[in-house]
Amino acid sequence: MQRLNKWTILLGSFPATFILGLDYTIVSIALPTIQQSLGATFIQTQWIINIFMLMLCILMASMGRLGDIVGSLKMLNVGWILLAVASLLAGLANDPLWLIVWRGLQGVAIAIIVPNNIALLSHSFVEKEAGFAMGWWMSILAIGFALGPVLGGIMCHLFSWRSIFFINIPFVLVSVVVGLFMMKSPQCLDAEKSYIDWRGMILLALSVGSLVLLVVEGPQIGWMSWPALVLLGVSIIGFWLLYRVENKLEQPLIHFSYFKNALFSACVLTNFSLLVFLISAFFLLPFYLHVVRQDTTVMSGLILLPITLVMALVSPLAGRMATNSRPAAPILIGVICILIAAIVMTQFSTQTNFTTLLLAFVPFGIAWGFVFSATAPIAIGALPANSAGIATGMLWGIQNIGAALGLAVTGTVFRLLEKHNLLQLIKEDGIAMSHSFEKYIQTLLMNPERVDHSAAGVSSQLHSQVVTMFDQSFASAFQSVMWGLVAFTFLLLLMVIFLLKKSQ
Repeated sequence: MQRLNKWTILLGSFPATFILGLDYTIVSIALPTIQQSLGATFIQTQWIINIFMLMLCILMASMGRLGDIVGSLKMLNVGWILLAVASLLAGLANDPLWLIVWRGLQGVAIAIIVPNNIALLSHSFVEKEAGFAMGWWMSILAIGFALGPVLGGIMCHLFSWRSIFFINIPFVLVSVVVGLFMMKSPQCLDAEKSYIDWRGMILLALSVGSLVLLVVEGPQIGWMSWPALVLLGVSIIGFWLLYRVENKLEQPLIHFSYFKNALFSACVLTNFSLLVFLISAFFLLPFYLHVVRQDTTVMSGLILLPITLVMALVSPLAGRMATNSRPAAPILIGVICILIAAIVMTQFSTQTNFTTLLLAFVPFGIAWGFVFSATAPIAIGALPANSAGIATGMLWGIQNIGAALGLAVTGTVFRLLEKHNLLQLIKEDGIAMSHSFEKYIQTLLMNPERVDHSAAGVSSQLHSQVVTMFDQSFASAFQSVMWGLVAFTFLLLLMVIFLLKKSQ
């Protein structure tokens, strides 16, 4: 009966696991369509991704710990039901702000599902079988990653952007039915020794959340305004208190002492660099393909397919390399490929051909596959055997902090550079800046699909001229952001090399 139950747990989790992978990539490809449909600003589309990542980095470790107290299977069922409800509400949203709220709820659901699904598998399978089970779980997750851009593009074209949220519901409901009626938890609860670090979770939310909010909204509220200074103060004090509080606890949210292990720190830095680049690129690339290259949503999804397809293909190889006696190899391959992909993307322009896109996307996929599959087993192996759960939670939590902060910084820098470049081109062309023309430019920057040039008194000829400048400004800002990511990744590569040498 126990043997049947563990395979039921593994197979029953596959539909929802596939959706977890899908949700990471399917929404990005639909952002231009969502922006056009709901009249969302560029900042609001940024928050659609950012709020999702914030929920993951704030809640994932705590939800895993809560599963230790009340039961991983119970938490898993709650997470699946919550994901189905959040997906339904997101698909019905008629306002960008409500879509952001329901995307946040999706993030809460996935923060519950991931650690408890992993914990349930680890409790169900013995050591050798556990590796097999986790391998299959990661493979299903990778398939979801790979199909996200293509499936999202096709569904947006055939139906609407709402279908990318509705598709979650039948898959998740299958897992809910299996979880409620066919699974039995093999977990032995230990509520006395397990507790939730509420102080750490609140301090993490305040510190990371206020910093992301400051970076994203800083240009609008003013960097030196009192709300900006308050957010900066809250973030600094929050991080300081987080460090002080966590060092005093027996079961903290973040074990800062683990960073003394050089190999573990190298894995954390590698994951951090991947997520900074991955989320930033996956946010900007659909806009680049749609706005600058004029690709359809379906074509954009097909163009991005090499990234996720290569990731899915190399992941098994990376997993095997992670278990050999030279774990530095997959880590270095991952970071170097991130650097190569970022360097090639600095050449993306209004005239970029598919060959150049492919030269960036193949190393992007290799980096994703190697880092995603290799760092977790290497990091866990670098620490004592009883630290596996905490190490996994820290690794996932910090990589999601990288995603949230990375997107906040790159999105804000991109917006500022795009506006500066466009105004510079307009000035060089000698176009007079009237009040109505300034409002027209502001609308163009916020949502190019919704701009009405005739309402602003702008002729079709001038509008066409400005749109050409806008495309050039977009491509130039994209290149500058990628150069920033090149510099950032190169510095992290040097740090990773130093840590790997230290670990040996």
